[in-house]
Amino acid sequence: MNRLGFFLSELRRRKVLGVAAAYLFVAWGVIEVSSTVLQMAGAPLWVGKTILAVVATGFPIALVFAWFFDISTTGLVRTAALDADQRARVLGAKFGMSHLFAAGGVIATAALMTGFAVWLRPSSRQELTFTQITNFADAATAPALSPDGKTLAFLKGRGFFGNSATPAQLYIKQLPDGAEVQLTNTLGGKATPTFSPDGSRVYFTSAEGNFEWSTYAVSVNGGPATKVLANASGLSFVDDRTVLFAEIKKGSHMGLRRGTLNRESVHDVYWPNEDGMAHRAAASPDRKWVLLVEMDGGIWQQCRLMPLDGSSLGRRVGPAGGQCTYAAWSPDGEWMYFTANAGGTFHVWRQRHPDGEPEQLTFGPTEEEGIAVAPDGRSLITSAGFRHNAIHLLDDAGERPLSEEGYAFSPVASRDGKKVYFLSRDGISRVAYNVGTLVAVGLENRIREDILPGYRFVHFDVSVYERMVVFS
Repeated sequence: MNRLGFFLSELRRRKVLGVAAAYLFVAWGVIEVSSTVLQMAGAPLWVGKTILAVVATGFPIALVFAWFFDISTTGLVRTAALDADQRARVLGAKFGMSHLFAAGGVIATAALMTGFAVWLRPSSRQELTFTQITNFADAATAPALSPDGKTLAFLKGRGFFGNSATPAQLYIKQLPDGAEVQLTNTLGGKATPTFSPDGSRVYFTSAEGNFEWSTYAVSVNGGPATKVLANASGLSFVDDRTVLFAEIKKGSHMGLRRGTLNRESVHDVYWPNEDGMAHRAAASPDRKWVLLVEMDGGIWQQCRLMPLDGSSLGRRVGPAGGQCTYAAWSPDGEWMYFTANAGGTFHVWRQRHPDGEPEQLTFGPTEEEGIAVAPDGRSLITSAGFRHNAIHLLDDAGERPLSEEGYAFSPVASRDGKKVYFLSRDGISRVAYNVGTLVAVGLENRIREDILPGYRFVHFDVSVYERMVVFS
């Protein structure tokens, strides 16, 4: 018998294969039961990973233990080594069917362990199931979750996807079925709600003028909102004391800074070019990286991944060429999540940190924007729906619609009051908030006319005598 045969014979004599089979059976049961119990208890993702790591680490230890020790009626005893005569008899024996069975057992054990590891590994593609949380006639946007995952904050108003500050009010809701509670009743656009680390307050950005933003805070129990940081937007917490916020330097030039709520120990993290605006950011759970949402020339760009200490400019992440408006991390820091417009509609994407390939998670006719990841990493909250914007005429005869399409915007009345010009969104919007074709509608005859077919407009104006159109 060769050395392989001798080794296989020893595996059988020392009962290593039996221990391997028993360990796999028990490990399978532990994983199955713990997975079910942890999911029902809403335990964090790291608890399940810790159990898996312990089980996987224990397998080779159990095999080594089985090689050297036996359990007898007198207790734990060291497995006796073969003496010279026994060893000679084993080596002189023929390689028979029992050894083939032992070899098969080794291969099967290895295959089982491989299958066990693959089975426990999360699938790279997950089927997402939507559950509706709010039901309003207007929009619910910019979701944020409390640290314990039990309270949802969001903005309710007439906002639209791709906007940096939505005319809205701040609401909270206890999940899953609590009533919606309004926390603010103030004018102006709002953006980026976020909870304090203890969950007692909600911070949000308030637009106070053209390129003027400040951060306010309000208690989850109600009361007046108070200004906590002037010239600061998109606030998010790095830890209990440190925050990230965007600050205007001059004009619309906005950069990302890091410091305390008292604006102490403030230092720069990132400044784009003079036409750029760093709107909001999310620090990784290990506080080494930051995901940055930014504009250039008023247009949303791909999100940026960079070191939190600002030591380099990092690189673009998310779908190539996509307009990224929100970014978030999984609780374990292994995944980056985005909502981005990468082809005319906003959807949820994810990408493994640091250099995985972007994967689209949501599809279909609805669009999704804004993202909040649950503390256990098993679910996320986003704003989902259709864009709809109609142009109506209100006069002595009452109110009536002028537009027929799903999304019409930027109405301009002719000087004589007989026509209304507006833009009809064409479904592709990768260079601005909204892009559309120019349409004119007669107020008396309701005749619709396409102006400059084939051209796509962001802004436009019509001359006094309606002979010329300027547009961008």
